[in-house]
Amino acid sequence: MYHHKQPPRRPTFIIPGLLLQINLFIICYLRDPSDPAPRSIPAIREATAALTEDLIATVRAAGFTPKVAAEPERRSAIVMIPMPDPAASVRHLAAGGVIADSRPGHVRFSPFFYNVQDDYVRATERLAAQPAH
Repeated sequence: MYHHKQPPRRPTFIIPGLLLQINLFIICYLRDPSDPAPRSIPAIREATAALTEDLIATVRAAGFTPKVAAEPERRSAIVMIPMPDPAASVRHLAAGGVIADSRPGHVRFSPFFYNVQDDYVRATERLAAQPAH
C-alpha cells in the first residue's frame, strides 16, 4: 500500500546569516586561487564599499537621489533609488540584463565584489531611459 509521506521540513537551524557565512567561506577559501577577486572578508567589504560609492556617484550624476546613509562609513551595500513604479523599473532593467529588486517606492541595488563599473553605468542608463523618469 502507498503511504504519502510529508515532504522534509526545512531545517530551522539554517538562517540567512549562516548561509551568507557559508557563501563567504566558499568565496574566500575554496575558489580558484588564480581568480583575482578579493579573498578575505575585509577585502570583500572594502571592494563592496568602493562599488557602492561608485554606484551612488553614478546615479547622482544622472539626476537620481539615492536613499543612503549620509556618511559613507555608515552605508551598507544596498542602494535604494526612488522610482514611481519600481516593479516596472525592475522589469525594464531585467530586459537589459541588469539584476535589481523592487521595494515600495524604490529600486534596490546590492553591489557585490563581482560587479564592475560598467554594470552601474548600464543600470543607470536604463533607469534614465524610462519614460517615467
